[in-house]
Amino acid sequence: MTSCAFADSVRYSYLTQPGHVVTAYSPVTGQFYTMQCGEGFVAELNNGATVRSARCVGGNNAVVIVW
Repeated sequence: MTSCAFADSVRYSYLTQPGHVVTAYSPVTGQFYTMQCGEGFVAELNNGATVRSARCVGGNNAVVIVW
């Protein structure tokens, strides 16, 4: 689990930084964390829809799905 604020930061970092390793800032801890992102993940949303996405892991055992 992670904060929504950090998840938003990971999403922004993934979309704006080149490559599969991004650095994202956590407004909750005030620290930067390295996240490794892999494409080709299929996420199932609460409404039953599926979307192609990326799965980013790292930081303090955080997992963030970006679509």
